Amino acid sequence: MSREGPQSSLSDLPLDTHDQPLPGGALYDSGSEHGKQSPEELLPEESPEELLPEESPEELLPEESPEELLPEESPEELIPEESPEELLPEESPEELIPEESPEELLPEESPEELIPEQSPEELRPEESPKELIPEQSPEELRPEESPKELIPEQSPEELRPEESPKELIPEQSPEELTLGIHNV
Repeated sequence: MSREGPQSSLSDLPLDTHDQPLPGGALYDSGSEHGKQSPEELLPEESPEELLPEESPEELLPEESPEELLPEESPEELIPEESPEELLPEESPEELIPEESPEELLPEESPEELIPEQSPEELRPEESPKELIPEQSPEELRPEESPKELIPEQSPEELRPEESPKELIPEQSPEELTLGIHNV
């Protein structure tokens, strides 16, 4: 594949040349055996481009970067754990107040509940004037002596029927008396 001309040894070949004219006018052929030892084939193994990504600061920084370490020790993550907002609800006065609030204790000792238990209506129902009045009412205690019952028994119409003017009038009516006089 190389052009005509005497071939030189490997030591005569420049390291940074490719297809450059060799001594004697021959060009360097990358496809020949000399190409296997060309600097282009050796460089990728020791090239800084291949080594840099392994030791490059771009790859190491994310592992030790403050962006990755900060979220673990960042104040944003620690604050919610020790934040007063999380601790306060447990010891907040809003939670303690309902437990010891007067609203919960008062209903047990509230006057509203004691009043119906000790109300005069419940303690003195038998002595209440509303219940005693019908039991000791004059209508129930004195029904025989009530004027309503005595009036028909001692009415003048029943006691004196013979002396009533209604019965005497027809017997002594002037019509009957006058007729007797005329007949006489």
